[in-house]
Amino acid sequence: MPEAPLPERVSPEELLAPLTIIRTETVLSKLPIHTLAKKGSIDIRIARKNAAGEIELFWSVSPSRAHGEPRQLAYKLDTLVINRRLDEAGRPVAKRLRLGTLKEVCSELELPVSGRIYSQLRRALMQNALAGITAN
Repeated sequence: MPEAPLPERVSPEELLAPLTIIRTETVLSKLPIHTLAKKGSIDIRIARKNAAGEIELFWSVSPSRAHGEPRQLAYKLDTLVINRRLDEAGRPVAKRLRLGTLKEVCSELELPVSGRIYSQLRRALMQNALAGITAN
């Protein structure tokens, strides 16, 4: 009985589909989380549809009821302190990241050191941490 020919060897690269990498930090930097208005409430909700009318991007931010909308101080804290710490930490990022004491954060943001400012910083940290983002 004649032997069947051996199948050609296929490399793993030919079997796998090409990777599509989604970088969450890129998406987060392009879409708003913070309300920069000093007064009033702004609903952050973005829905983009393609030519067929299907939603291809949905973005909604739900602030915490207890701590309020992330506003100007939360934005400043997020962009100048938190993002800098994340960049300095490199990849992979640890589960916990030390931001520093409130006094250190005040000096980095060029804010006066006082109990009132500490209270506002704590509130801004909670606003950033507890804002819910729904993305698709």
